[in-house]
Amino acid sequence: MRVKSGLYMCVYLLLSTALVASISSVLAQSEQKDQYQENSEVCEHVDTYWISWQEFVPTVNSLSRVEVKINRYENYPNEYPITMTIEGPLGSVLTSKTLQWEEVPELPWGETVWISFDVPDIALTPGQSYYIVLDSEPLAYLWSAVDWDAYPPGGSNFEYPWDWTFRTFYVSAGPYTQRFRISQSSGVWANGWINFTKDGTVVGGPFAVMCNSNYTDYSFDVAEKPNDISWRLWVNWPDGGEDWNGNNQPWPRTYRKTHSSPELEVVLEEPGAVVGGVYVPVDKLGLLAPYIGLASTIVIAAAATAVCTKRVKCRKEMCARRIKNEEE
Repeated sequence: MRVKSGLYMCVYLLLSTALVASISSVLAQSEQKDQYQENSEVCEHVDTYWISWQEFVPTVNSLSRVEVKINRYENYPNEYPITMTIEGPLGSVLTSKTLQWEEVPELPWGETVWISFDVPDIALTPGQSYYIVLDSEPLAYLWSAVDWDAYPPGGSNFEYPWDWTFRTFYVSAGPYTQRFRISQSSGVWANGWINFTKDGTVVGGPFAVMCNSNYTDYSFDVAEKPNDISWRLWVNWPDGGEDWNGNNQPWPRTYRKTHSSPELEVVLEEPGAVVGGVYVPVDKLGLLAPYIGLASTIVIAAAATAVCTKRVKCRKEMCARRIKNEEE
């Protein structure tokens, strides 16, 4: 029986390890970093009186988590909690998270660590200013920073150049489906390729496109919602051909290549609203639901194994006592 119990325990440990790895994989694959200032050269107290805040300007439409580099100051032993709020504008709280003192290590001046505030997910407007605000008892916590303009898009609660350390994260709602149309006047023929980019980084492509009728529609899945498009097309007019190139042009937008004699054109455009890219708050529990079910199964199996083992052991002891009594 000991062999069987050992076997059950090995299976339990293997399944538990697989569960942890699976959950880590799901979270790692779904979350991405957006805005950040990771330089750390000085530090200062988080203070209620002057309100410690850092402005950031997102490029995505959601926020799932924020990290800041802080400590609980060892020269001021305390058990005060620390609260982070995301505000926009200042004074208008959009989401918040409070950590207890045990969740932040006690360290000396200048030694800080990255601490995660898993705030409830919120929708953001890309390009708009938002504020990371920390609040606690004066002198209780230190927040790392730099005394120069390390994050040009946003400022801080200090009038002079000063940026606190921070990282913002989001859960991608991708893939994003981009709809693309190439159309042309009768008698024209065009083909080539297009690339979708976001802030200069390719998020989809190159995709081959061609049009030899009035129009051709395409749907492309890309990793992130693009804000630029590049293309290289060969346009065959009735009286000759020419290259038509575009590099990192704003998207979505309509682009036309015209030919005066005869009057013809080739058009690149979006044939309606983008299919993907609408933010829906992520149900983190939903993402983990299959793994929670697996965890429950493992726990039940382990409990059942323990009960069975105990019952068999009791039966053996009862049989042994019965045999001994009969012998006496």
